[in-house]
Amino acid sequence: MSFLRKLFGATGTERALRKIETMGAAALLAALENPDIEVRKAAASRLGQIGDPAFVKPLLVALDADARLNRFLQADDGLREVVVNAVARIGPPAIDLLITILRERDLRNQWYEDTVAALGKIGGPALAPLISVLEDGSAGGRKDAIDAVAEMGGHGAVAPIAALLEDRDKRIRETAAAALERLDWQPDTADARVRFYLATANVAALTALGRDAVEPLINRLKSGFDFGIIAEALGSIGDARAVGPLTGAFRESSSGEALDKDKAIIHALLKIGGSGVDAVIAKMDAHPLDTFHLFADVAPQLGSRGLESLTRALLSYPYIRRRAASELTKLGWTPDAVDLNAAYLMASEKWDECVDLGASAVPALVTALTGGEPYGFSVTQPAGQALLRIGPPAVEALISALHHHQGTADSFPRVADLLARIGDGRAIEPLVSYLKSNPAYTYRQAAANALRSLGWQPGTPEDKLAYWIATGDWASCASLGAFAVPALVGALATSNAPADPIVDVLVRIGAPAVDSLIADLAGRGTHIAHTIKALAAIGDPRALEPLEALRKRMWSSDWAKKNIAEAINEIQNGQKAPAKSDSATQAPSFVAQAAQKLLDIYAPYPDGIFADSPAARQVRAIGQAAHDAGGKNLMLAVHSQFAAGNIRMKRNLEMLWDNVGDWRG
Repeated sequence: MSFLRKLFGATGTERALRKIETMGAAALLAALENPDIEVRKAAASRLGQIGDPAFVKPLLVALDADARLNRFLQADDGLREVVVNAVARIGPPAIDLLITILRERDLRNQWYEDTVAALGKIGGPALAPLISVLEDGSAGGRKDAIDAVAEMGGHGAVAPIAALLEDRDKRIRETAAAALERLDWQPDTADARVRFYLATANVAALTALGRDAVEPLINRLKSGFDFGIIAEALGSIGDARAVGPLTGAFRESSSGEALDKDKAIIHALLKIGGSGVDAVIAKMDAHPLDTFHLFADVAPQLGSRGLESLTRALLSYPYIRRRAASELTKLGWTPDAVDLNAAYLMASEKWDECVDLGASAVPALVTALTGGEPYGFSVTQPAGQALLRIGPPAVEALISALHHHQGTADSFPRVADLLARIGDGRAIEPLVSYLKSNPAYTYRQAAANALRSLGWQPGTPEDKLAYWIATGDWASCASLGAFAVPALVGALATSNAPADPIVDVLVRIGAPAVDSLIADLAGRGTHIAHTIKALAAIGDPRALEPLEALRKRMWSSDWAKKNIAEAINEIQNGQKAPAKSDSATQAPSFVAQAAQKLLDIYAPYPDGIFADSPAARQVRAIGQAAHDAGGKNLMLAVHSQFAAGNIRMKRNLEMLWDNVGDWRG
């Protein structure tokens, strides 16, 4: 003992250490917070000797505080080893509390490694509770439990850890694989080896398994786990059995994860070759909007087949066309056919060069003009401008497009308008034919507008009547009397026809219209309610028997039977509906003028008019004027004539007129 100790006596630490042996539990627990590390270690050791499981948590809390201090000081004072040994010395009675700590792991605290170490030192009795943590503990607790089970070793540790190679959590799979490596575990089946190599991301080992790995890998494709590794391994193995499952796993989505998966599938299929390449070409030819760029990136690897697929994409959706044209340009491709040249120029948006091709570009341009989607308005408008610049050489193809009604419902008015703007007389005869017989009223309107622009004047009564019906000149139609009836009844059956004005004209004509209306009942088209309405309003008893027969035939339609019964009652009682104010038949000039004003307002707004803009207020004012002059019927007539001139903005007009008078957009 030193001179100073002889002189002054024992130090405070030594006195405290001597007292540790006689301290009770409360004093020992308080000593865990003593500033002297030697006192804290002695208290921890003594608590372990006493062996009360209630001491476990205070011991770990003290160790947590000490660990944080040591990290700050970058030191190791040896308390960890003392605490772990103390908890382990408490033995099996401490297991339940230690397992609870692992199950409820809170990452804000730091003493879980010590919990695992203590369980490992306790040994066998802790194995079963630890295995239960492997199955249903928190993610962090399960990782620690894996390490604890592995620390115990033995045959009983392998099976529960190996089962975790299929866990949904990648971190658990990786931890389990690392633990199995420490245990020198050797998988004894192909399936077990695949699970182990997937968890360790060992593509080379998976590839070395060869054909034996194919089925286990395919079975795991749908799990979503380790998808990139599975696809890479299947591609490297090169077995054609993987082609179908890989192709079926395409996501075709723009999300980052889905794109990564699709990219992995493409590369795997290309590695497999043969049917794998066929699958890539087939998917590429389907032109998936969100993932086409992935296929375009690998097109150079596909040689001539890639070039052919890219050329087919020149007639697809706008984004795909542009990407295909860009890739073809990079590859130095030049079109070897006129139609491909035009498609390539359109996809590259080189419209001036399309015009320079002249007549040879017309078929592709007409297809773009009439095709709607996948072309879209981004192509139809410039294609129309190019055809207009080409002029007369495009007329025959445009007339043919009218005849075949190619493309979308909007294409007929678009083609008719273009023919009118080109101004070639060859278009008159087919347009007159459609004016008389087209099954769509808006098409008849488009034909009438085009004929008017071409300077055509109807000469025969049939031509005049067809023209007046298409332009909404109902007063002129009514002036022809019985002669107008068959055409008016036929127009009533066309799609999008303004039924109310037509019914009004037929009612004004009266009895001469009855026979044609009765004959129309046999057709039972979607317009039959308007036919019944006209017969009821005319009130001719000749309609009673056909209406009664119709009511008996239409046993399955309650609404029709109700309408027919009301019509029969109205005719029998002579209760004609009061004559309506028919401004639509009296003011054809109003319809034409209002429609033209709307067309002029919309001209600067090819993408539509916003609801709160000054232009929208002008549009609503015209709608209100039409309603004031002739109600909803007159609004419908104006709307129909406007749609014939600008079919694309029809819906926008309906929206802006919402709640104007009786209009509901």
